[in-house]
Amino acid sequence: MWTKNIFTSVFSRVSANGRIKLQPKYPKINFTNSTPKSKITSFPTVIITKLQGSETGKDIEQCFVNGVISNIQIEVITNTNQEDSDYIADACADLMKTLRYEMIGDPYPNSTQENEYRNISRYRRTVDYGDIL
Repeated sequence: MWTKNIFTSVFSRVSANGRIKLQPKYPKINFTNSTPKSKITSFPTVIITKLQGSETGKDIEQCFVNGVISNIQIEVITNTNQEDSDYIADACADLMKTLRYEMIGDPYPNSTQENEYRNISRYRRTVDYGDIL
């Protein structure tokens, strides 16, 4: 089904363009699409996660998926300071806006451990069959 490619496209575009934009300032930046099972050892880390979406644009027969509401979460984790986390989260927000995603949860600090600075933001977009991301 065509909907499986949405997250792959978003992850590829954000991680590739994010590296280009952020590596000069953060040479060890790491983009991943999976939540680490253990403590994060590479900083800064950007975790891009697909959240549950839903079908939209149904036709009368409902035999084909015409569109989906795509939801993406981006979590930025640094070990330096909150300003670095904010800067990276803002850069990721800019990249998501180029993909025409709407910010539904602006980057908010969510640090849970000492010497670890986090920002979490969420994005939503309707993606129709045939759209190119």
